[in-house]
Amino acid sequence: MHLNGVNLHSETYLLGNAVFEEIKRLRELGFTFVRMSHYPHSPAFSEACDRYGVAVLDCLAGWQQFYDTDAFKENTYQQVREMVRANRNHPSIVAWEPSLNESSYTEAWAREVNRITKAEYPEKGLAKAWTCGWRYWNVFDMGCGTPQANVNGDAATYATKPVIVSEYGDWNYGGYDSTTRVTREPAHYADAKGGDEGMLQQADNVQASYAWNREGRVLARAHPGPGRRPDPRARDR
Repeated sequence: MHLNGVNLHSETYLLGNAVFEEIKRLRELGFTFVRMSHYPHSPAFSEACDRYGVAVLDCLAGWQQFYDTDAFKENTYQQVREMVRANRNHPSIVAWEPSLNESSYTEAWAREVNRITKAEYPEKGLAKAWTCGWRYWNVFDMGCGTPQANVNGDAATYATKPVIVSEYGDWNYGGYDSTTRVTREPAHYADAKGGDEGMLQQADNVQASYAWNREGRVLARAHPGPGRRPDPRARDR
């Protein structure tokens, strides 16, 4: 089964928190799944997804930071409890990401947040607390990651795990200078164009990445230079 999805921050340029219209628009465009990036969103967000039939991966607040101290870990454990308790009655939330996005947490910590999630969402009958993790896929029910980071290796190691390919269509098109990272303004930096030309390049990047995801493959291994698409042949090398 494929879920066609996006990462979504809680505010969109020029829309603010008009989440009902935003979720309705995503559904009309054919998207059926949203990964919260990278924190729980407002109650209105979950209500909108309930209304329009969009499945949600709810995420623990955090990004590129982990401290192996008692204070930090206890704080994250409590945040996991609060996240599940706040949103477990929303039918749109089909899975939980209690890990920290792009962070070097320990396996012991991963096992504890996974245990807490399942304790806060007791499994009964068809109800299951599906969990997803950035690292240590062996601990969680599903794996999550980006093509430039861990998806290539982890997907091969845990071949039977469901995989959420996140943030596709970006880094592989130039890294920090990705040609996807443009807006309608005419210029951004030396090697990337904005305006209509930039928007068309951005759309082409995302479309190509999406097609490769649908084929059951991850993106090209090597990063192309800014303004260049990855060589599709790299998928088979």
